[in-house]
Amino acid sequence: MQTTINHTDSDAGTPVWITFLGEHDCEERNQWEGLSESKGDSIYTPGYYWAVCFPGCMPDSDFYGPFRSESAAESDAEEVLNY
Repeated sequence: MQTTINHTDSDAGTPVWITFLGEHDCEERNQWEGLSESKGDSIYTPGYYWAVCFPGCMPDSDFYGPFRSESAAESDAEEVLNY
């Protein structure tokens, strides 16, 4: 899901990409990034994640999450981006 989070101090918005990562997606992402629990890394677990992402582009930030729902991920993005 692509959404735009508007900043409270301007009309400018920040495009945000919200996605669900299932167990298989998380295993692939952890492996791709070389993350593991045994090294004490913060690994991906199933849930909703958000990242700043301009339309047609790859995500331009780290992924934040996991969240239990799409709306919880969107609320967190709003809180973080509206500082």
